[in-house]
Amino acid sequence: MNTAARPAAPDAGPDRGPGRLDQLVARGYPAAQKALVAVPLLAFAGPFASIRPGSPGFPYFYRILFVLGLVVAVPLFLTQLRRRLFPALFTVLVAVWIVWAPVSLLWTSDRAAGQREVLAGTSALLGAWVTLILTRGSHRSLRYLRWGWVLTFVVTVLVVAWEIVSWRHLGELTGAVEYWA
Repeated sequence: MNTAARPAAPDAGPDRGPGRLDQLVARGYPAAQKALVAVPLLAFAGPFASIRPGSPGFPYFYRILFVLGLVVAVPLFLTQLRRRLFPALFTVLVAVWIVWAPVSLLWTSDRAAGQREVLAGTSALLGAWVTLILTRGSHRSLRYLRWGWVLTFVVTVLVVAWEIVSWRHLGELTGAVEYWA
């Protein structure tokens, strides 16, 4: 049996208190946990939830929320969750995707479409990773996420009802209609 103690992190110790990463997690996690309510709704809304609704390429609120969540999720994973099996396995999956997806562009016939697909897949996987890490498996976090899905459903029903009654597509109002070829 190995009884040697592991060395403490340089920014943590009995005299120094918690490390910088632990402080970041302690400050940012409660707000990030509550922000899980908005994740499904903002992901659904996409370009319509931005400063200029429907503007392609403009930073959507979902993307801004995603980056803020990433700032909290990475330290949370590194300090508390990296030894849990499911977050560790999902992290490996995301890492393999991040390495493999750009390599797949070598044999694509349409490089621009391939880059969009790789970026969309990477964003989706990283968004799922951030959500997984921020929930930490706690009931409160999952409840916030569930309420976010309920809110998204209600908004979706309202948008669909408006489109049926008005015979107009929401994208027509903002100029964000995408025609599929």
